[in-house]
Order: sequence, then C-alpha cells, then structure tokens
Amino acid sequence: MKRYIIVCDESTRKGKKYSYFYGGAIVEEAKYQKINEILALYGNLKQLGEVKRTKLTAANYRYYIELLDIFFNFIHNADVKARVMFCANKDLDVLPKAENETYSKFYYLFIRYAFSIYYVQEDISLRLIFDELPETKDACLKFKNYLVKNLNLAKGTNLVSLIAKDIEEVDSKKHMILQCMDVIMGLVDFALNSSAEDRKSIRGKAKWEVWKFILKKIQTIHPNFCIHATTYPLYSQRGWEDGYKHFVYTKQNK
Repeated sequence: MKRYIIVCDESTRKGKKYSYFYGGAIVEEAKYQKINEILALYGNLKQLGEVKRTKLTAANYRYYIELLDIFFNFIHNADVKARVMFCANKDLDVLPKAENETYSKFYYLFIRYAFSIYYVQEDISLRLIFDELPETKDACLKFKNYLVKNLNLAKGTNLVSLIAKDIEEVDSKKHMILQCMDVIMGLVDFALNSSAEDRKSIRGKAKWEVWKFILKKIQTIHPNFCIHATTYPLYSQRGWEDGYKHFVYTKQNK
C-alpha cells in the first residue's frame, strides 16, 4: 500500500467575492522529505525565513518567484499535486449556518474531492498534515474523528485508508511544501478578491507580479485554465494524476 502525505492550510473565510479558501498538496511520503529539503535549501540561501503570502513584499517578491519556480517543477512532474478550493459568495447560502460546521465541511470536501482520491487506481494510505487548526481542542477532535470516519473509502478493489494517529497539526515553519501552498492559495485569493486599487499599492504590485508568474506556470499544465472555475477533468483518474487543480464549490456539487 503506497503512502501519501497531504498538507493542508486555510485562508480567508469571508472575502469580497469569494470565501473559504483551502490549499494543499499531496506527495508520496517517500519523496516528501527530499522535496522539502530542496525548497528549504533555497529559502535558507536567500534568508527568506517563513514563506507566507502575508510576508511577501516589494523587497522579496523576486525570491518568492524563484522559489515557486522550483516548486512548480515538482508540480509539473506531479511529484507534488497542488490543489486550491474556494467558494463564490453567491453559493454560501447552501452551507450550514454555524461557522465551525461550514469550516469542517469544507475541509472534508477539499480533501476528498479536490484531490480526487476516490479515483485512485491503487490502494493508498493517507497521512494528513495541517497547519495549526484555528479551532478549540474539542472541535479539532470532533473534526479529526469525522475525517477518519468519512475518508476511509473503497471503490471496487481499491482502498483509501486513514487512521487517527496519522492526522497531525504542525508548525508550518518546518514544512516548506506547506509554506509554498500558503503563497499559492493566498495569491489565488488576492487575484479573486482584490480591487484595482489594491493592486496599485507597492505591496499589491509585488503580489500581482508573483500571481502572474503562478498563472503562467498553471497555464503550462492547463492551457485553458480559468481561475473562477473547477479545473476539469477533476472527477476522474486525471483528477488524481494532474499536478495542479482548482475545486470551486458550487450549489451543484455540495
């Protein structure tokens, strides 16, 4: 049974036009440490510290582009499979009223559907790595139990296995793959929710330059990529295999 790590993070819950941003990547456990070390080597060389969308500035944005260039090499080869999920505000009325219920439901939908794990063609086991969850201890335990119950899947002879001890909360400073996904997810959020005025500021211009680079890289994988829409084919073996995808939650796929 092949073992995979999924790193997960979340961002804006209530944006101007789009909300509930989730970002993550799935990597074979056997490759995870090496990829992390290669990314960290560049980050240390340029003294970037923790890489985050909120720390991207006019002074360092070129280094962010260079780091993401390395990261997208792994994505292009599907050694890292990157996924971003969000929801248009017009579709929020179909979600649970309680904030914590919405948050948990979205995280589950993100892991199950954005990574197309139902379409894997082999038996796999999962290890989930979250940046520290912004919930109470009881809420986190309930959430993790829900994931164990609902992410153990079977399709034909293929199994997806997850047990409680393989769900971890970590310090993202030690996980460069997670940090790179924070930047990509954050800049998708910026591209969708920022105003023209936001993009004119010194920092806004820097973010926009990095987003344009990310977009160009995505388009090498998906020439007809649309930032506002699910990147098809998602519900298929291609959804599992492709290096980059968006999963946009709508009323139709709730």
